[in-house]
Amino acid sequence: MLRKLLKDSTDQIIRSLVWTVVTRAPLVERVVQPVPGKAGWVRIAISGSTFLMPDHVWWKAFADGWEADTFRAYRTLIRPGDAVVDVGAWIGPTVMFACVCGAGRILAIEPNPACRRYLDALVDAVSPRGTELVVCPAGVYAAPGEAEFGTPDGRVAARSSASLAGRGVRIEVARLPDLLARYGYLHPAFVKIDIEGAEFTIADQIAALAALPGIRVFLSLHPPLAPIDINKRDLVAALARFDLYDARLEPIGHETVAARVFSNERMPGWGTVFGNFFELTLAPQGEPLRRI
Repeated sequence: MLRKLLKDSTDQIIRSLVWTVVTRAPLVERVVQPVPGKAGWVRIAISGSTFLMPDHVWWKAFADGWEADTFRAYRTLIRPGDAVVDVGAWIGPTVMFACVCGAGRILAIEPNPACRRYLDALVDAVSPRGTELVVCPAGVYAAPGEAEFGTPDGRVAARSSASLAGRGVRIEVARLPDLLARYGYLHPAFVKIDIEGAEFTIADQIAALAALPGIRVFLSLHPPLAPIDINKRDLVAALARFDLYDARLEPIGHETVAARVFSNERMPGWGTVFGNFFELTLAPQGEPLRRI
């Protein structure tokens, strides 16, 4: 018993020391720790910034370096004070990335009701930093109205796989330009879109973003999840209005992207552990990727 108490006490001291170092050292990228005296909550440190969040089984993967390329892209493309729109905010990891990068205003668009408690916690967490975070509970789709949302088994949980291809709950859907107007984000500096295949239903709305000078779009593509009645060529054509970069911000040709979209490879080298999923950064044609 004494040995166990000593071990527990030592572990707690070590965790506290690590936490103190992390919150004061911006070079340490991510750490997640339980909150003493507050069961079911964790403290998340990202490059010196800390967030108090409800616990989630996925935070361990986040702490282990989830989407390091995404974070590096955010650091390169988001400037202090920028207006950022996160379409498909889920439980908030990329919202935290934007906050750490100095975003002044963030609109988090996430229709999954199971994710709302995480995003509401983030609203409280970012407020002392001077970042304004607003949560929009609608989904982005081809036309306004209502749509079925959830997972293939009909459960509505805070899972990244929940989408308009699933079932479980009816949600409001709207066109992205209408949501930007509703919330006062008519000219955001940075838009991230990660909506599990529904990106193919809003090709015209993505194309319209190219008319906004200075905008940068971080787009996640999920070709295997595209609705079967959607023509993928519409999104490929929309991308032609932008200069394209891969997840590491290296230039990539439109022909290469088109080949990836139409590829039948189940586990391509450019994809993720889940298959033919990949990210692009879009900049209006002719603009340098890094804004002055």
